Amino acid sequence: MKKKLFILIPMLLLASCGGDAQQCDDSVADFPDINFTYSKKNPSIKNSYKYELDNPIYNHEFDSSNDKKQLFEESDKSVIPDFDYIKGTELAHGYDNILSYAQNTSLQKDAELPTSTRYPKIFDGQVSCAGPVSNSRIGIYSDGIILELNRTLENASGITFYMTHNYLTLKMRAIFTLYKPTGTLPLQYDEYQFSFYTNLGTSVAGPKFFYLDLTKILENTSILKGCNMLGLRYERIDLTEEEKQNPQISNSFAKYYDNIDDEKNHDDSLGKTFVKLYDIGMPYSKWSR
Repeated sequence: MKKKLFILIPMLLLASCGGDAQQCDDSVADFPDINFTYSKKNPSIKNSYKYELDNPIYNHEFDSSNDKKQLFEESDKSVIPDFDYIKGTELAHGYDNILSYAQNTSLQKDAELPTSTRYPKIFDGQVSCAGPVSNSRIGIYSDGIILELNRTLENASGITFYMTHNYLTLKMRAIFTLYKPTGTLPLQYDEYQFSFYTNLGTSVAGPKFFYLDLTKILENTSILKGCNMLGLRYERIDLTEEEKQNPQISNSFAKYYDNIDDEKNHDDSLGKTFVKLYDIGMPYSKWSR
């Protein structure tokens, strides 16, 4: 399968922590229990199809709305919609903010996935760090999580992510994967990987919103029919030598680890660093039992 390149630019939206700021501390996040049966860390893979979304600009370092608007205008807007500038479009379906969009397009709502079969703080559509659901997030290290959905994908048009880093900014490559049973051997899958690069900031201004338009990335989205697991992991990217020599830059980025053991065992004065995952969605997707 031919690999395609697309520009992906994450959008920083969402409300700030508001009155429940004490619950939005960057150090706060639950981690998945390794004993949960929802997670398959090493599924057997027959075929792997990879789609690298080209994003040469780590745009979370741009703070002003003018900078973000310019980046958006220069990007492929058909791949990455932005609620700040395309409210009321067909994608938004009348939702005027990302909070209502997330709540109405979460996997739980579209697929009626039972909360008893997976980690309960994912797929509830609650992505705000304020109010009674402010702890609706989990922490993941770079090895990530794989979730069994107990439903089968019929069709899909997009993927959304809502996440932040817990401390400073993380230079990273995010990898989202859909798994489809081959039907040949038990627990054997074909995997469809979609990856992009970003500088992931903290939740100071709310979770970061990312959108992948599958209809623009894939020649035919029907190849995803039959998928019943999904996963999210990431790779830490080290700063360049030039960036390391600039204290203003190097001091604002989380430490780079080249192996998962060091990442999980890190325990100095700055504490552990990890991604806080609020939700994954597949807006307007259709599922069957």
